[in-house]
Amino acid sequence: MNSTGYHPHLFLPVNHAWLSRFNAIYPEAFQKCFEYLQLSQIKGPVLEFGTFFGYSASVIAYLLKHFQLDWPLYLYDSFQGLPEPEHSVDQASYEVKAHQVWLKGAMNVPEEIPDQIHKGLSVLLPLEQIHVIPGFFSETLPASLPKEPAALVHLDCDLYASSLSVLKALLERELFQDGCLLLMDDYSCNKANPKMGQRRALREAFAEQERWSISEFMGYGWGSKAFFVHDTAVEPV
Repeated sequence: MNSTGYHPHLFLPVNHAWLSRFNAIYPEAFQKCFEYLQLSQIKGPVLEFGTFFGYSASVIAYLLKHFQLDWPLYLYDSFQGLPEPEHSVDQASYEVKAHQVWLKGAMNVPEEIPDQIHKGLSVLLPLEQIHVIPGFFSETLPASLPKEPAALVHLDCDLYASSLSVLKALLERELFQDGCLLLMDDYSCNKANPKMGQRRALREAFAEQERWSISEFMGYGWGSKAFFVHDTAVEPV
């Protein structure tokens, strides 16, 4: 148990070894995000790209219930592990080339996990509020994206190419809104090298367009960071 009152072991599909670490990081950080969104009167779907066994998703679901929010929760993951790191940026990255951690199939989960996540989160939210979308992003995006702009996006898909493809899809379809939050779970992986991983993907995606900009909100854990997204088309009254 932690300060949020969140009990992940009550409904998560498995007792994974990472649970204690996740429980020490995500509940407090995500609660700050939801407090900001509520006080700023920002509303919209919550999108997570990279769900794994559903730990961070369960924190989000708990907070949606805690704050009495009916926002749709969209959870995207191949549930088959990472795709083949085909892009040269990923192939040369520390996590792939040197550490050999982010290889094809890494973080694969049993085939029943998507259904277990849906069922487990229904302890907290109505089933119709939860959308679990299995498949690689190249297969599921953009068709499965919501129509309305997101309140919060949690990007936890590790690879540069995957992160860039998601960010581009969201930017092209204007699924950000002024003041919404973008959380980059793997921001300081790859030794925090700006030429690799999510740091590079974030910089390049936002540099390719002019409407949206970002500023830092907070860091959490050892390598994750939350950002505010700003709509430069919005003018003060």
